[in-house]
Amino acid sequence: MTAGSQVGEVLRAHLEGNAKRRRMRVMELLREVGFDRPGEIYSAYPHQLSGGQRQRIAIAQAVACRPALLIADEPTSKLDATLQAGIIALLSQIRQQHGTAILVISHDPALFAGFADRIAVMYAGRIVEVGSCAEILGRPLHPYTQALVRLMMLPVAAGSRTGPRTRFPAIEGEPFDPTCTPVGCRFAPRCVERMDVCSRHYPGEFLPEPSRPVNCFKYGE
Repeated sequence: MTAGSQVGEVLRAHLEGNAKRRRMRVMELLREVGFDRPGEIYSAYPHQLSGGQRQRIAIAQAVACRPALLIADEPTSKLDATLQAGIIALLSQIRQQHGTAILVISHDPALFAGFADRIAVMYAGRIVEVGSCAEILGRPLHPYTQALVRLMMLPVAAGSRTGPRTRFPAIEGEPFDPTCTPVGCRFAPRCVERMDVCSRHYPGEFLPEPSRPVNCFKYGE
């Protein structure tokens, strides 16, 4: 199927209208997501488009029916920094123009800078900290969040070093095994600040600061 047909399929499934009206609407959507020559993109097949162009087509499909909420799961995965910035700028534009609420899921904290209002940090399927974008990136509280933010700042410096023995910085320990759920905190085996209680109980929600829920025994028992 061509790119235009795939976007049109969403409209056909959810909205009334004939083929001519659907095509006109698809052309509008392609312009909205940043294509200067929508006619060429409409007739192109996925293998003829770049990764960034395919991502914009997917976004056009997602917003075709003007949803109140858009869930974007790893919207910039496998894209370089320039294309990532373009996709985030496009999502910001959609939010501003149509008042769409956007929930972005990503493994890269840097993606949220200047975009997210609030961030919920998850580890092993559970939320461990919630706060505003400025709070999470500027003053993280949970040890896992602190490690993520610290590593976010290191790649540029790490890339300047050369030599076969250079190791990329990482959080020590093994990732969580979902087939063996521990009794206590799921991050405890990798946490440099773990206490005895961390292995015995899962931490409840504490409020070390107003509107900053954190699941960590550092802030209470």
